[in-house]
Amino acid sequence: VDDRASSRLDGCPVQLVCTTCHTPLTARHDSFECPACGSVFAVAEGVPVFHPQATLYRNYDDIWELDKEFCAPTLFHRFLGSALKYWTYRERVYAQRHLVRGGDSLDLGCWTGSYTYARLSRTVTGIDLTLSAAQVASQHYNFAVQGSVACLPFAAGSFDCVVSAHLIGHVPAANKDAVVAEIHRVLKPGGKSVH
Repeated sequence: VDDRASSRLDGCPVQLVCTTCHTPLTARHDSFECPACGSVFAVAEGVPVFHPQATLYRNYDDIWELDKEFCAPTLFHRFLGSALKYWTYRERVYAQRHLVRGGDSLDLGCWTGSYTYARLSRTVTGIDLTLSAAQVASQHYNFAVQGSVACLPFAAGSFDCVVSAHLIGHVPAANKDAVVAEIHRVLKPGGKSVH
């Protein structure tokens, strides 16, 4: 793991656990290992990888790379920063009303992250099936991982708030119960789920 990636891993605000048995993971130089079941989770450019990426999401990586090449980063970021600082006014207002301010938040399906969540929360951890998106989110969130929302790699009771934007409708019906159970598991007592 390079120094920049290592510093991102050191900044993890929550305990990472095995997605199979929920045992706390042991950090290695370039991976995380479960001492109970022996599962090993790689780290790709500072982002732990907890789920194999489906072909559909690898294509999203390709789209993301093309988007970065198509848009000059300075022009693109200036435009986003001035005209579209938040995805929509309604989403920003909704987040301001319902997020646990100053709490520890988990952004499910984070894509490249939300500046609103980062501004309102003490810490934000993101999870996305797309590795390149999680890598971008890790640059302005406290931490991000690549993985599935149906088997979260975080210890029970880790977050004051679990939030998502436009994610739940994309979860296959067969996985919705698992996602709801995982949200409940990682929330602190009295925590909020905002979707």
